[in-house]
Amino acid sequence: MLILFWVQHLAFGYHSGSRPAAVERDSGERRAISLGAAGAVGSIAGYLLRRFTPGERADVDSSIWQGEALSARRSLATSVISEVVIGMGASMGRAAAPKLMGGVSGSGLASWARLSPGQHPRARSVFSEPA
Repeated sequence: MLILFWVQHLAFGYHSGSRPAAVERDSGERRAISLGAAGAVGSIAGYLLRRFTPGERADVDSSIWQGEALSARRSLATSVISEVVIGMGASMGRAAAPKLMGGVSGSGLASWARLSPGQHPRARSVFSEPA
């Protein structure tokens, strides 16, 4: 959340008040520049992420269904990129980054505790047959 708020304040040039009020005060030109920059940052960061973390998982739902661990490195980078782009004005949904970090934290804890995918509470509800 700190990343999100920091980027919002930087992109829209405000130090107090709400983001919607700051965006309304800004010119259309500044909004367009911010969205263009968000697209550029997201595109370049996404390309670099795919290039330097090939094969690493950062999709919570796929990871649960396939019983594979999430990549902490790729998940953290994906979350940061998402928060930066959202803070610059792109409307992608604010819940994806916290969901991803919650998933990678749970995956890490399950690995640390040496739990199998079937022992993880969420995985159990997905993989086990109803009683």
